Amino acid sequence: MIYFNTILFCIFSYYLVAKLGVKFGLVDIPKKRKLHKTLIPYTGGVGISFFMLFYTLTSDIKDPIIIDLMIYSQLVIMIGLYDDKKIMQPVTKIFLLFFPIVIMILNGLNIDYLGTYKFIGYMNLGPYTYIFTTICCLILTNAVNYSDGIDGHVSYLFISSVLLLLTFVKFSGIESTKLDDFIFFLKLLMLAILVFTFFNHNLFNLPKLFLGDSGSLFLGFFLSFTLIYIYKLGIHPFLLVWSISIFIYDFISTNIIRLIHRKRLFDPAFDHLHHQILKKTNSILYTNLIIVSMNLIFGVIGLIVFKMNFHTFFVFLYIFLFAAFFYWKLNLYKNTKK
Repeated sequence: MIYFNTILFCIFSYYLVAKLGVKFGLVDIPKKRKLHKTLIPYTGGVGISFFMLFYTLTSDIKDPIIIDLMIYSQLVIMIGLYDDKKIMQPVTKIFLLFFPIVIMILNGLNIDYLGTYKFIGYMNLGPYTYIFTTICCLILTNAVNYSDGIDGHVSYLFISSVLLLLTFVKFSGIESTKLDDFIFFLKLLMLAILVFTFFNHNLFNLPKLFLGDSGSLFLGFFLSFTLIYIYKLGIHPFLLVWSISIFIYDFISTNIIRLIHRKRLFDPAFDHLHHQILKKTNSILYTNLIIVSMNLIFGVIGLIVFKMNFHTFFVFLYIFLFAAFFYWKLNLYKNTKK
C-alpha cells in the first residue's frame, strides 16, 4: 500500500511543482546547447525532495541520519534552484555546497580509513579525515550534476548506483535493523525517481519536467552520504566506489581532457560522455542503456574481484579501467570534433 500511495503522492507533487515552476518563471529556456525547444520547468528535483521530506516528517522514522540528510538537503535544493535561476559562478556554488556537506560530516558521516591492503596495511586517514571526506563529497555531488544533460540520465544512473549498493550490502552479510529503515527509504526514493522519469520523458502526456541543478545536486549530495552511511556499517570503502564508477570516471576524464586542451573546467559543453554517445547513437534511450549498463557491469566486476579477496588488485583494476575509459573517451572527444 505504501508503494501505491508513494506513486499517487509523487504524481500530485510533480504536477504541483510543474505548475509552480511555470507560474514563478522557474523554467529552462531553450538555448544553443539545449536539446529542447520549449520552456520546461526545472523543478523536478524539488518535487522528489518534497515527497521524501514529507515522508520523513510524517512517518515513524527514528534514524537521525535520514532526518539530517533530508533537512540539510533542502539547503542543497535551494542552492540548485538559485543556480538554475541566476546561474552562479562555479566557485560560489562549491562554496555554498561546502556548508551542508561539512554539517553532515561533523554529524558523524566521515571517511576515516581506506581499508587494509597487502604491502600497505591499514590505511588510516587520521587528521586528514575531514578534508578528504569534504573533497570526496564535493566531487561526487558535482559529478552527478555534470551528468545531467539528457532526459533520464541522472535518474537512471542514480538508481543503478543504489541498486549496486544494495547488492553490496546483501553480499556483505550486514544485519542491522537500523539499515533496514535506510534501505526502505532508498527504495521509496528510487520509486519516486522512477515516477519522475515519466514526467521527464513526457510520457502519457504528463507535463514535462527537468531535474534542474536543484535535483541533480540533491541526488549527488544524497548519494555521497548514502555511500558513507553504508561504509560506516563496515563495508570496504573501495568496494563502494565501484557503484559510482561512471559518475567518477566521466567527471575526472572530462576535466583532464579540458586541461589538456586548455579549456575552462566549469564551462558548459558537449564533452560529457552522454553527449558524446548521444551523437553516435542519436537515441536518448540507447545512450541511457549503454551508460547505465556500463555502470552496472563495473559494479559487478568490482564485487566479483572483492569477493575473491583480491583487495589490493581491485584497486589497481579500478585505476586500469579508468585508464581504458579515459582513452576511449579521449577518442570520442577527437571524433566529435571532426
